[in-house]
Order: sequence, then structure tokens, then C-alpha cells
Amino acid sequence: LGVIPRETVPKIKLARVNLKRMDEILKETHHDMTAFLGAVSDSLGNESRFIHLGLTSSDVIDTALSLQLVEATEILSQDIKELISVLAQKAIEHKYTVMIGRTHGIHAEPTSFGFLNNHRPSGQIRRVGEAAFSGKIGIKAVNIINDFY
Repeated sequence: LGVIPRETVPKIKLARVNLKRMDEILKETHHDMTAFLGAVSDSLGNESRFIHLGLTSSDVIDTALSLQLVEATEILSQDIKELISVLAQKAIEHKYTVMIGRTHGIHAEPTSFGFLNNHRPSGQIRRVGEAAFSGKIGIKAVNIINDFY
């Protein structure tokens, strides 16, 4: 976008976080993003001013949460496969168990409990890292960078 100088990018990629230093800052500030940014600043110096540019703390935290959810899904993958197997069996068992279908939480056409069990879990697992945590598209930042540069 031309806001961050090109020569700064390789330096930012080399940034490291000293967790002990982050913990020290957290004890002083009681704010996780301030502690993180302070610890990154220690390793980057002047280039650290670009790390949080144009973002709210929630943008960074929500992105980190998405990555943690994806990683947790990978760690739990065997258990998830077993759960899907059990749900598939329940889907067969309940293919004629009628229930009220829902669209956007409102009653809709009837469906079967088996159909619901058969289709819902695998789609949700595939999309675990795509969850929107706020706003219509999941971001709280406002594009105001150009006002400052």
C-alpha cells in the first residue's frame, strides 16, 4: 500500500517477542496488546511503529484467536474424526426423526435430525478459522491511515 517503507518489511519479519519482557510489561500495564507491542518494540526499535498501524487491538486479538482455533482443531483432529463418525451413525439412526428446520434462527420447513447431523459438523470444522468476531466482516479497524500519511 506504500504506507510502510519497503526496506522496513524485512526487519519487521525478523521481529521477536521476549516472553519474559512481555510478562513484565503486562504486570505494569494490565493490557495484553500493550505488553505484546512493547516486547516487539524491544526487538525492532524504530520500525515497531508500523506493527499496529491501522489496526485496533481487537483486529490483532481476533486474528490470533482464529489461528489458535485452527491449531486446536488440528490437535484435536482424531477426536473430531471420531465425533463425526458418531454423528454420521446418529444421522442414519435419525434419518426419519422429524424436526423443525430453521433459517436464521426462525422456524422454516421441516427437516430431519439425521439430515442436520449429517451436514452441519464437517462444514463448521472446515470453517473454524473464518469466524467473524465483530462487525459484518469481522474487523473493527477504520481505514484512516491515509489521513496521517
